[in-house]
Amino acid sequence: MAMNTVFLHLSEEAIKRLNKL
Repeated sequence: MAMNTVFLHLSEEAIKRLNKL
């Protein structure tokens, strides 16, 4: 569960960075 939550959090940051491009 913890690993999955961390993965989702990283995915959100990755999406935000992609949106900035």
